Amino acid sequence: MLNLVTQKRDLPQGILLRGLQPISGIDSMEKNRSQTGFNLSNGPGKLTQTLGITSKQLNLASIFDSALTMKIQRSKIPRRIMSSPRIHVSKRGTWTDKQLRFYVSGNPYVSEMNKSNIDYKNYGWI
Repeated sequence: MLNLVTQKRDLPQGILLRGLQPISGIDSMEKNRSQTGFNLSNGPGKLTQTLGITSKQLNLASIFDSALTMKIQRSKIPRRIMSSPRIHVSKRGTWTDKQLRFYVSGNPYVSEMNKSNIDYKNYGWI
C-alpha cells in the first residue's frame, strides 16, 4: 500500500492510494509487474509492485526527502467523483461504513471496479 501523510506529526490524517492510472513510464511498470492494461495498477499491492516499491524503505520518509517523488504536471477533470465505504477492511465499529473511499467513476484503474461501470472511452475524465 502507499499511504501519504498529509499533516504534521501526531495529526493522523492521510491518503491511502489504492490505484494508479499510468500516463508515463509504462514500460518500466509493466516489467515490474509482468502485467499490462488495467490489471497493472488497479489495487494497493499491484500499485506498489508497479512502482517498484519492494521494501519498507520509504516508511516514515518525507516526500520531500525520499526517492519517491510526485509531480503534478497534468491535470484531468473527473466527470464524477464517487464515494463508498472502504473495501476489504474488517469491521472497525462506526468507521466501517463511512464514505472514506473516493474515486473517479468509470475509471478502470480503480480497484474492484465493476466492468459494467467502466468508461472505456475516457476512463471517467472529461
